[in-house]
Amino acid sequence: MNSVESKLTEVIEDIESFGNKFVFLMKAATAEEPLSERAKIGLIEFSSESIKALSSIENKLKSYRAGTPS
Repeated sequence: MNSVESKLTEVIEDIESFGNKFVFLMKAATAEEPLSERAKIGLIEFSSESIKALSSIENKLKSYRAGTPS
């Protein structure tokens, strides 16, 4: 596998992981049972980490599109 294929595979795996996290966040945010205070804090922290992960994916895709995978 060459460098470009390796970077593309990494981005695909990142997207799959983000998708799993996003589905979890949607389920937690729309749960009928109210979240405890601790769960709310965890949800906020997890959401923040997920936003950072999405930003990283976006940067990798922009780099790939520019032809210079980082």
